[in-house]
Amino acid sequence: GGVGPLPIRIAKHRPDVRATAIELNPYAHNYCVENIHLNRVGDRVEAILGDVREVAGSLDRRYDRILMPLPKGAYMFLDVAVPLLQDGGVLHFYHWAPSEDMYGEAEELVKAAFREEGREAVVTDRVRVSQYSPRYWKVRIDAEG
Repeated sequence: GGVGPLPIRIAKHRPDVRATAIELNPYAHNYCVENIHLNRVGDRVEAILGDVREVAGSLDRRYDRILMPLPKGAYMFLDVAVPLLQDGGVLHFYHWAPSEDMYGEAEELVKAAFREEGREAVVTDRVRVSQYSPRYWKVRIDAEG
């Protein structure tokens, strides 16, 4: 989503990969479309304008990898993302967490979302991405399921 940095970068480095960017903000979406054109990845990156909750039902495919980099509140879309993830696919989930327990809440949110779909999530990586404040971090949980 956003202006497309992640799907464009992936497409530039992996010509065999197709990516979809879903963005609600029309201004960010327009910049994403422009960036796709400027980076010559229009054959590999699709930009969709809309609310992911509304768009998800019209997608005719499942994904082998889903990135959820929303700065705050990505957990509110796990119920949309997990059903779009093919079996054995990888979910990259970003979350804000206190220094005392950086990964616990994020892992439980991801595992619960997979359980709701009758699936099991296996956490394959935990990454401390950046410090948000003295006691809070942006973290990433990678889960396969």
